Amino acid sequence: MLWGLLLGLILAQAIPVSRTNPERGPARSIHAGAAVPADVRALLDHACADCHSDATIWPWYSRVAPVSWLISRDVRAGRRELNLDDWGSYSAERKQRTLEQICDQVSGHDMPDWTYLLLHDRARLTEAQRATLCRWTAAARRSLATEASASHPEPPAWCRALPRPEYRSLERVGVSDPWFEVYRMAPGVFAIYEPHQAEETISYLILGTRQAALFDTGMGISDIRTLTAELTALPIVVLNSHTHNDHVGGNWQFTEVLGMDTDFTRTSARGSTAGAQSEIGPDMICGALPDGFDAGAHATRPWSIARSIHDGDRLDLGDRVLEILATPGHTPDAMCLLDRQHGLLFTGDTYYPAPIWLFRPETSLDAYAASVERLAALAPRLTMVLGAHNVPTAPPQILPRLARAFDDVRSGRARPTREAGKDTYRVGELSFVLRAAP
Repeated sequence: MLWGLLLGLILAQAIPVSRTNPERGPARSIHAGAAVPADVRALLDHACADCHSDATIWPWYSRVAPVSWLISRDVRAGRRELNLDDWGSYSAERKQRTLEQICDQVSGHDMPDWTYLLLHDRARLTEAQRATLCRWTAAARRSLATEASASHPEPPAWCRALPRPEYRSLERVGVSDPWFEVYRMAPGVFAIYEPHQAEETISYLILGTRQAALFDTGMGISDIRTLTAELTALPIVVLNSHTHNDHVGGNWQFTEVLGMDTDFTRTSARGSTAGAQSEIGPDMICGALPDGFDAGAHATRPWSIARSIHDGDRLDLGDRVLEILATPGHTPDAMCLLDRQHGLLFTGDTYYPAPIWLFRPETSLDAYAASVERLAALAPRLTMVLGAHNVPTAPPQILPRLARAFDDVRSGRARPTREAGKDTYRVGELSFVLRAAP
């Protein structure tokens, strides 16, 4: 047996493996086609270049089968996804998309790949280095957009689809800040919509007689504290549907912020730069940013958690009680708010009427499946479902359809389309974006 394995290993060495480094010329390199500062160039060279350039350093074990097969395969796949030495051949659209993916994958700790780090510890990036890369990608995307706007001064495609027709039937409330649009969804309930950024984030101000709850604080691009002061004089307590940067941007402005009792929440509360910078790229903004907004300094600021909350906790606002429903899946700290008296369910990113993102490292598909089943059981007692993106209202019947659709995804009955390392499943009017299956 042992001799057979040894003979097989010896024969495997005869199988040819490609270990080429093509010569394309420096004019096609990203260093010639984009402004790459010295510190960013150093990061790209030591963390990315082995798999994403034509300057791969082939170590000795890349000549020993079967390891050589795996390394050659990974380098070929890496170059197809992004080749820093072939940047000049990419279209403007692909450059924009690739720069966004660099930040997404670096800030999400998807890159450098953990298997690569096992043997290349020097490629390990600190949080500060990840933030540096994201600031650079945001600046490079703005530069590309500026170049494109001279000859193609068109808004992003998502922006051209606005305003969404669903808003025509909603009661709009006048406010002074043009970054926001506010709609009265029910007595004492305001949807605070940010239509000028691609996420189209929606926060909710919910009024009682003694205090108000602000469910999410948006992107942090404009001043949500001043906005809410125009809508109510009541003291405000903040809760977050989850702590991704597009929902906590204004948390720092409030003194009473309640947080789910999870490590993910506590880590998010430290703030970040990378995620916030990725949200203000040129294809992410529709119209003008607020006066005085400093794009280069934009970050999700740290905030303090005044008190931890748990599944089943209740918040009495005075003549309105909100129940905390832990709905992990999208993130470990995802939650919904239930106003049983008025039949209102605020779902955050567990449901919204757009492709639901379930591809981040912190996402648990098993937990998400359990959470949507829990919400589906509430549908008969609800009058309105209020999600956190695009459109602020949906009928309760969407929740059982959501659970059934996701079951179709998990069971294999739904088939995906693949793009940029993600699988999109469409089931009726619902869709889900997952990390691509191996």
